[in-house]
Amino acid sequence: GIPTKLTPSQINDGYCDCPLDGLDEPNTSACSGSLDGMWTGIPPKHHSTDHDASKPSAYFVCPQQPSLQLPLSRVNDGIC
Repeated sequence: GIPTKLTPSQINDGYCDCPLDGLDEPNTSACSGSLDGMWTGIPPKHHSTDHDASKPSAYFVCPQQPSLQLPLSRVNDGIC
């Protein structure tokens, strides 16, 4: 991929600027799920041998809307 230049203020700022590797957010959960294939358009880094690799390995079920399953990177972002 094309290298992304970031300013120091973009490191650990809670926004995942580098979803392919998550290196800009080592101390936050902003990029969680991006390496597991839970983000649209981002292929999983780790290939699962599970028969249903299309399902995320971990997700949050919204108590107010049990049918809504959110990638962990979306927890506490105001959706639920």
